[in-house]
Amino acid sequence: MSDTPEQTPGQPPPPKNTSPQTAPAPSATPPAPAPPVTSGDDDDGGGGGGWIVTFADMMSLLLCFFVLLLSFSAIDAEKFRQAAESMREALSFSGGAIETVEKPEGSISPNLRSKGSPNAGIDKDLERLKLAQQEIDDYIQNAGLADHVQTSIEGDRLKVVNSNPLNFPPGKAQLLESSQQYLDALLPVLQRFEFMIHVEGHTDDRPIETVQFKSNWELSAARAANFVRYLQDHGADPEHLVVIGYGPHRPIAPNDSDENRARNRRIEILLSPWSDSSAQAQAQLDELAE
Repeated sequence: MSDTPEQTPGQPPPPKNTSPQTAPAPSATPPAPAPPVTSGDDDDGGGGGGWIVTFADMMSLLLCFFVLLLSFSAIDAEKFRQAAESMREALSFSGGAIETVEKPEGSISPNLRSKGSPNAGIDKDLERLKLAQQEIDDYIQNAGLADHVQTSIEGDRLKVVNSNPLNFPPGKAQLLESSQQYLDALLPVLQRFEFMIHVEGHTDDRPIETVQFKSNWELSAARAANFVRYLQDHGADPEHLVVIGYGPHRPIAPNDSDENRARNRRIEILLSPWSDSSAQAQAQLDELAE
């Protein structure tokens, strides 16, 4: 069956559509945009601004911290002393009160010094060394040995350097009478202060080789040992005595003249506190002051 409508006889045919066919007009409403992709970390859904809250909190805490530091920069010395005293009693420090020294404003903390601290013992030991040095210097001046014997305090030790050419015969280690007189004058000082006594022997750079001494090592050690033996035989505690021989290897002057070589041929006595006990040092100081 044809889809063409039947034409009635005598009726004119329908006009033909001669206009061109056009596509349907597009809609005037634009398509909706795709929803933005957000991370799961943004609770407010605002697209990445939530970190500013945490940052602001941190900056506020830092500001408070530095304000507190500034407020602590000027400490009430009396309150600090009371607090330090209570801490000392709680921790059972050994005797003595804590002294506070006031500092200008702006300092973080006052300086503390405890009379029972190790520093106090060091101060007492240094005082003993100075007293011993004074007594030895008096003897040196009275005996006319200032050109050959010198003393100095180096750290926690008193050094007595004896470069007297009359200490020993050339190339030998036995003590001469001048050395014995020198040691006799030192003995009372050494016994009163109970020092640790290191005796060091030194020579010049001229080689030696004899039946008794194969080198300057043996000669320097033998001279120091004879000093120590004399001290022990005359009452020094052998537990406080040490012998050291350095040979020619620690000169105090260039070995370029007879005068400098004579300075290098020397005996050094190093005195250091035997005990670190501040109480023992204080007892000796009290005894010396009487």
